[in-house]
Amino acid sequence: MEDGVFGALISAPCATELTALINAGLKVYALSVDVNARGLGEKVRDDIVITDYNGFVQLSIAHSCIQSWY
Repeated sequence: MEDGVFGALISAPCATELTALINAGLKVYALSVDVNARGLGEKVRDDIVITDYNGFVQLSIAHSCIQSWY
């Protein structure tokens, strides 16, 4: 969400840790409107799932623990 989408870049400071989590089976999502608003559409890692607001709502319904750091 918002500037958090910068963490979806290969060059992000948390890239190594994020890779380990994804390799362990964690799915990571980024909101398409926030990715596009920051011009990152072609720069987001291939292993990050881009979703829209409808997808975000579905994820919120499917998971009981929702955390946001903004």
